[in-house]
Amino acid sequence: MVHASASSQKTLSELAWAYRRLSESIGFLAQLEIITYDEKAMRKFEDCASRRSNWPTDLRIASVVLEYGATLVTENARDFMQVPG
Repeated sequence: MVHASASSQKTLSELAWAYRRLSESIGFLAQLEIITYDEKAMRKFEDCASRRSNWPTDLRIASVVLEYGATLVTENARDFMQVPG
């Protein structure tokens, strides 16, 4: 007969919690429209990049957002605030 210790029970509970959160996150993300860096966004990037030489590295992400009128959710507001639009 195998007895689970209190610490392994906590670990099992934590693991089960993590998988529930993962499942919830996947469910949430499945509701979102995912847009990609396609030809239209590439043209927007080239247009923006031609105006200034020292854009932040996230300009490609910003170009997708601008091209599709999307909403960007980020913790890196400092770089994205430099992009017009």
